[in-house]
Parts: sequence; structure tokens; C-alpha cells
Amino acid sequence: MTRRRASIGIPTGPAPTLHVVNMGQRLAVLDGMTGTENLIQKLCDDDHSASAELTGIFLLKSGKPDALCDLEPEIIVSDRRPRPDFRISVPGCDWAYVEVKQTSTSEEQEEANNILAMTVTEAIKVKKSFSVEIFLRRSPSAEELDQIKARLPDFCNRDGVHREDLGELGILFLNLDPPGTINLRDHGEEYRPKICMTRGIYGPDEPHRQASVRLAFSDERVHRFLEVAASQLPTYAPTLIMVQVAKAPGAFKGWEPVIRKRFQHFHARVSAICLIQSGFESTPAGHVWIPRTKLISNPNAKHPLPKWIEQQFARFPSDHISPVAAFSMVEFTHQPDP
Repeated sequence: MTRRRASIGIPTGPAPTLHVVNMGQRLAVLDGMTGTENLIQKLCDDDHSASAELTGIFLLKSGKPDALCDLEPEIIVSDRRPRPDFRISVPGCDWAYVEVKQTSTSEEQEEANNILAMTVTEAIKVKKSFSVEIFLRRSPSAEELDQIKARLPDFCNRDGVHREDLGELGILFLNLDPPGTINLRDHGEEYRPKICMTRGIYGPDEPHRQASVRLAFSDERVHRFLEVAASQLPTYAPTLIMVQVAKAPGAFKGWEPVIRKRFQHFHARVSAICLIQSGFESTPAGHVWIPRTKLISNPNAKHPLPKWIEQQFARFPSDHISPVAAFSMVEFTHQPDP
């Protein structure tokens, strides 16, 4: 999640308005559908899984006025009667059954976020103008974290640009950029999924300073998502699992090889999996909501995914989102005049 906080705690900038506009755009695809009351109530309750489901319907129905969509159809699987999130079809095609999953923050990520928070909090205590980046190749042990926190005050009090190696654990960087600037670099190292946090303090009686920490982190929940979602789908029709991966760091790039390997041996009932990542991005036309999709078809599926669904996903970009979306928090606090 990306968060910006004003001094009085009220959201600022275009984000609140953009959220309302985007919700209206997605809700428009429900026009003419029946049985939407439960989904709309969940959206009113700020249910993130319902928002992911609405995004899934939007991706498949937008630009397809002839598409038919039923929510929560009852199916029969052995002696069970599960209800997938929805089924969808166009004239001349069979129904395709869809299950949508929304990732949540895992316990491992919560622990990693605590490491980020403790590290930036310790650095930002130094009352001097600076920007520091703590680049970590893995999660530090409790002892290693204490050692980093102990080194930060002296490191941040230095003048000029500095680099200090932490062995195989990572690197400290000082004043590569002025405070208030976020410039993500891999520092010559190979790509690995990371979670990040930045905090800055600005104000008339406080020196401008900023601390960022980047921690290599890979979310490995893909197997659990496949098992749970597949159990909700029929064996007699094309099926699709859609996963909103916003809260699974690195999933948009890292899950594809895992899924393809899984398809070699299991899940013949699953026609395809689509990973979804969406967010507001700056374009020449202004800030817009852009959904990105990565469709991974199962070559061993009993029932291939209909071509029209593949064509729907091809309308959206498939590259991963801008690196700034990898930040779990971006927080700038302005100290008001006394």
C-alpha cells in the first residue's frame, strides 16, 4: 500500500477523487445484471475481495456488451455444491466459470514490514538534513537488526555521499539523492522482489530528512491460492482463476514459473490463471487507473479457455507496474509552523 499523510491526517491530492471515478467505471459493467445486491453491499462495506471480483468482471465485460454474466452460480463437484464467484459467456460460446482471489498481507510480510518500520524510525531520529537508504538482501536477525540500528546515528550524521557495506546482509547509502526524492535503484544487483518503506520529515523547525529501507522479499503463497480456488470450480467447463496480487510482493513476475511448473502435473480442471495488478499511474493525459494482466494458460487443461477471453486480457498491458508500487508505505510528515 502507498500512503501519503498530510500534517493534519487528511488525504490530499487526486487519489480520493480518482478512487471514486474508478469505482464508477467498474460499477458500470454491472448494469443489466441481476443478483448484484450482495456484491454491492460488500463493496459498500469496503470488502477488498469484492473489489477484486468487480475488477475481474470489468476486465472480461468491458467493451463486450453482448457478454452475459451470472454471479455465484451453483455447480456440482462430487458431493459438494460450491459457488464460483461468477460465470461468463458470449453468444456461441460455453460458459466459463471464474474464481477471483484477493491476496492479503501474510504473516511473513507483516514481520518484514515491522523490520522496515523499526529501521526507518531509528534513522529518522537523527536531526540533520540527509537522505539514507538501507538496502537489505535478506531479512536480518534480531541481533543484526540491532547492529544496523546502532550504526545508523553515526552514519546519518556524516556529511556528503557515503556507502557502507553490511557484508552479505546489504548496504547503507547516504545522500545519493536530496530529501524528498524517491529514486529506486538495484545498485548493480540482479532483480529480486522487494518491499520498501520511506519516511520523511519536513518543516520550518526541523531539518529535512528522509529514510528508506528496501528488503528483498518473495511471497510464496501461490500453491495455497491454486488449491483453494480450484476446489470452487467445475470439471466440465472452461475455468479461470483470477488473482489480484497487490499484496503479494513480487508475485506478478515471480509466480508465473511456479504456476507453469504446477500445470505440468496438476490442476487439469483449471484452464488458465490470470494475475492482476492495478493502480493509479501518471500519464501524459493525467493520473489514470491502469489494470495490468498476465494470463497463464494451462496446456494440459481439459477445457481450454475461450479465445474471446484471451482477447479481452490482451487489451490490457502485461508488464509489471511501476517500481514505486512496491512500496508498502511512503509517508511524508510536514511539521506545521508553531
